[in-house]
Amino acid sequence: MPTPGRETPSGELKDSQLIATTLLDAKLVLRTSPYYLEQKGRPDSLYAAVNSGDFITPTFVNLKEKFNQLLSHHNVHYQDLVFSHTSDNLDSIIKLVKRGQGMALVPHIFVEKDFERHYLVSVGLDVNFPRIPVNLMHRRRTSKIRIMTVFKQYVSSYFSVYK
Repeated sequence: MPTPGRETPSGELKDSQLIATTLLDAKLVLRTSPYYLEQKGRPDSLYAAVNSGDFITPTFVNLKEKFNQLLSHHNVHYQDLVFSHTSDNLDSIIKLVKRGQGMALVPHIFVEKDFERHYLVSVGLDVNFPRIPVNLMHRRRTSKIRIMTVFKQYVSSYFSVYK
């Protein structure tokens, strides 16, 4: 079990009462809708995708830090990003993408079923994005309570199919 102060996808744990239990390392995937590709075409590079104005971004992470951390080795930097839509809700980002309003870099576990059903497609760039940890956050004082133990086991089991 990770110790407090561990880096999570959203940042450093600053509350010493919080524990981050890593469930899995999620693969980041760049997804869009078939409709978007029909209307706008497939970008020919990651730089073109980011600079298209159709990159839908989250507001719940330090985007500049994470963007540079994840994409700088592809010679794409935060200052290259042209904002179209932003949201503080991953579900909303995925809905915008499914409606053909852009493309987004998201953890595969949140879009796998939509991808299998062809609601979403790969943008098709030959880019390997790094994996990011998906954590269950909970308070230290509740970690030994029986119901929390059972809940953690259930959540871990649920996410095990995505490893």
